[in-house]
Amino acid sequence: MNARVKNRNSIEYKIKNYIENHENGKITINKCLNDLFGIRIICKDQIDFSQINHLVKEKYDKLKCIDSSKIEYKATHIYFKQSNFEFQWELQLWNEDDEINNIRSHEKYKQDYVRWEKENKG
Repeated sequence: MNARVKNRNSIEYKIKNYIENHENGKITINKCLNDLFGIRIICKDQIDFSQINHLVKEKYDKLKCIDSSKIEYKATHIYFKQSNFEFQWELQLWNEDDEINNIRSHEKYKQDYVRWEKENKG
């Protein structure tokens, strides 16, 4: 398991990206910054989205459970939020077999942010 708080430069990039590429900034800040704090758990036993989603809906119906799998990235994200007056935090569940590909995918995705950071933070 690991945890992190999103760094300032990443927050700035995400806000800039949402303003420029997502309905001219009309999306709420909570949606833009849906992962200021996150925890990732790597599961040794194989689990799939339908299993997790069923458990979440059955036991914790106010939580949002999303199949966040895209191309080589395979994960389930669960979002925790008590009210609209606070930011939610994100729990990522990965299968151990997907860890290497997920890390590679994450590094590839972050290249846009890294490039922006170098260009704008000099």
